[in-house]
Amino acid sequence: MTTTELTELTQLAADYYQEGILDKDAWFRVADADYHALLNALDTKRLFEQPSILLDIGCGTGRFPALLRPYLSAMPIMYDYLDPSQMSLQSLRKSLKPPYQARHAIQLGVQSLTEWQEQTQLQYDLIWGIHALHFVEPEEIPQVLQTIQRCLKPDTGVALGSFITEDCFYIGLHDCYCQALGKERQNWLGYKPYTQLGFEPLKIPRLEQSLEFVHRVSIADTYTLENYLQQCVFDKTYSLQEWFDNPILNDYLRQYQVGDTFEFPQKIIMIQFGDLSRPLLRNAILKK
Repeated sequence: MTTTELTELTQLAADYYQEGILDKDAWFRVADADYHALLNALDTKRLFEQPSILLDIGCGTGRFPALLRPYLSAMPIMYDYLDPSQMSLQSLRKSLKPPYQARHAIQLGVQSLTEWQEQTQLQYDLIWGIHALHFVEPEEIPQVLQTIQRCLKPDTGVALGSFITEDCFYIGLHDCYCQALGKERQNWLGYKPYTQLGFEPLKIPRLEQSLEFVHRVSIADTYTLENYLQQCVFDKTYSLQEWFDNPILNDYLRQYQVGDTFEFPQKIIMIQFGDLSRPLLRNAILKK
């Protein structure tokens, strides 16, 4: 399938995830902390207790399934994957090794998942969206959650989503960047709007677990630092020197300097919904 109309933020991300722009190795030297925090929170033995069909929403380049793979048994996993970036879909497919078995590549934004579900009527044992569900408009939240519910196998399907919090560095940096450069602020929808506009009014019971971790970058590693900041805001045009020459951005970044390292604090909320009889998060709290 091909991309339909995307939100501006989704389009920015899709345009960034292109050959010659994205340096995923430099990004993951820092951002792997996200996935390691998630792996520590997950009961990986419970994820795939039988042959399963999985949908990965906003799959990116496939870093999370690659890091998860050593924890898995040989139980086969049929893997469908959705992303607006063609490069990401191709990269993920190349990265999948047994027990993953690549199946449908779906070139869509998450807000268009409804049309995929209506056309295919496919249902899944597990759906996850890792750093992907914030690329929608507020009014689309109920539809996104309801579509995910319809995509789950009745009674047994499980959905996992990561939701950034309003006080995490990702959002703070984006807001500061837009202020400093006079750019229009984009909606990065995280835990609070999804709770207030989605889970609570739709009365979706869920398990929640907070994950806090730090992105560390040596100040001397200018290439990694520049790449990291550029990818956080999906803008390759503003050099690291320009970041530091801008007084607003410089002041914002320096508050996170610890010696010769930047330490950027991140916080996300992991949410499991669908079948809650098989908790996948080790220390989650039930919310109704």
